[in-house]
Amino acid sequence: MKKIIWVFLTIGLIVSVSSYANAQGFTKQSLQGNYGWYAIYGDNEGTAVGVMTSDGNGNMSATLTSNLPGLIMQATRNILKATAVGTYTVESNGMVSAVWSITFIDYGIVYDETGDCVIMQADGTKTATEMFCSAEEPLTMLRGFRRGGAITMTFKRLSD
Repeated sequence: MKKIIWVFLTIGLIVSVSSYANAQGFTKQSLQGNYGWYAIYGDNEGTAVGVMTSDGNGNMSATLTSNLPGLIMQATRNILKATAVGTYTVESNGMVSAVWSITFIDYGIVYDETGDCVIMQADGTKTATEMFCSAEEPLTMLRGFRRGGAITMTFKRLSD
């Protein structure tokens, strides 16, 4: 009988701790590790794929490859490699705001961008496993994109 009571008390404590953790909401620590991602620019005008690393303290970096309309070399398409660094904040409800600078490696073009994301899935420790994002004014200083177009991104956490 004592074992049964002990089991129920233990289960109750685990449920209480789990509920407390869930009630705490998301934080900057919810984004940590490596995330594979892809993006679609405008009306499928361009795409990008890459890996983002987030430190759980509000800092991120990424490498990416974009497939864009003939912007720079007046080619039909341009495959451009880039790096990005930035910061982010996380609200307890899972909304994420980010600011980053992207550098196109071969051309030295740098531009700043902002975006908003929502954590779509998380594990039991509130670490984001999937996010959906929308960025403002993507690539507007490069020829070939309509000013004010949208960029949408999906991030999935990679295994450690």
